Amino acid sequence: MRLVQILTILALIPTAALAAPQTTTIAGEHFIKHPILDTQQENIPAVNLHIPESWRVDGKVEWHYGWTENPVALTIRAENPANAEAYFAYPLLRCDSIDVAPNLRQYVKNPAKQGERLGMGAINLSPRPPLQALELVVKQLRGQQPNFQWVGQQSLPALASALSLTPWPGDQGIAIKISYTLNNQPVEEAFYAVYYLSKSQNMGGQAGAVYQTNWGLRAIQSFRAPAGTLGKRMTVFAAIAKSVVPTPQWQERAQAVNAKLIAAFNQKLKEGNDQLRAAQEIDRETTQNLAAFDKTVDAQIQANRASGNYSAPSTHSSPWDGADKNIREEDTTIDPGSPTGTSQHSFMQTYHWTNGFGDYRDSNDPSYNPNSSENGNWQLMTTVP
Repeated sequence: MRLVQILTILALIPTAALAAPQTTTIAGEHFIKHPILDTQQENIPAVNLHIPESWRVDGKVEWHYGWTENPVALTIRAENPANAEAYFAYPLLRCDSIDVAPNLRQYVKNPAKQGERLGMGAINLSPRPPLQALELVVKQLRGQQPNFQWVGQQSLPALASALSLTPWPGDQGIAIKISYTLNNQPVEEAFYAVYYLSKSQNMGGQAGAVYQTNWGLRAIQSFRAPAGTLGKRMTVFAAIAKSVVPTPQWQERAQAVNAKLIAAFNQKLKEGNDQLRAAQEIDRETTQNLAAFDKTVDAQIQANRASGNYSAPSTHSSPWDGADKNIREEDTTIDPGSPTGTSQHSFMQTYHWTNGFGDYRDSNDPSYNPNSSENGNWQLMTTVP
């Protein structure tokens, strides 16, 4: 069975049926709903997924309050106790690559090393092609297994759409299949992910000051089965993958938590802290005063409801997208040159320009206008509230 057939199977499984309260039978398996609790946020059910009734589930929602670029991570492990079958979901891989103009590099103190986690939570890593990026993840997760072998790989352009993911810049679905030995038995495992990549130029009042690339993998998940049986069980695995749905209650709280973290981070920067010290201080203060922090989050939620600015998120969106655009620390802009009509840019810059052909310039300087120094018809984009 070719890996690409996962797209057809996903399209045939009705998400609404899986999200319904009643149990569901798929491919002869009796599915039940299983909630994953966010123990750091008052034990709110964060995600509901459906799994075969006999399977065991271990899920975790983990907050890193100082990682304002990537503050929350969802991990899921569901296993069939009768054999090697298992479903895994992994957190977002968020990587940043920043290239400083040669004339300004002398001002960069202690530049981060490749592979090092930055203070705001992203990993400092130069961009990799999509399949190579997923290979890095697979090697880290399974590379030490006995008899590890690469079996195949594929590009799946429609994967993001099949998983109902909100479009991100540079979306590209990919898949890799491997084999190895588990408990003295041969198994095969298929990994899936959606690669993303966006580039921006922050003028910072000086031409060509900083070029930033945000890239990584989302919706990283894998299906494992005894050798020779993975294709036969793909309908069951696809049903599990499509059933993973965040709850509106958790999405609302995650939005409020993230708003508080962003506000605190910006305040630390205004006080003269660098990004690393600001992130570390936020994490320390939040952890030490969690009860007080929870109260401010509750107050934020009530204020949002009272203002009428809040609308409950759709339960058909995927948890791999994060709670909302703020989880990614990005501004969404109205982009006339984008096929989706919008594009995402770092929230650390206020003004976002486009030439309508996929090129962008980002700056915090209100007087900056690329039309004065570059060819093309540059337009200032409007940020979506």
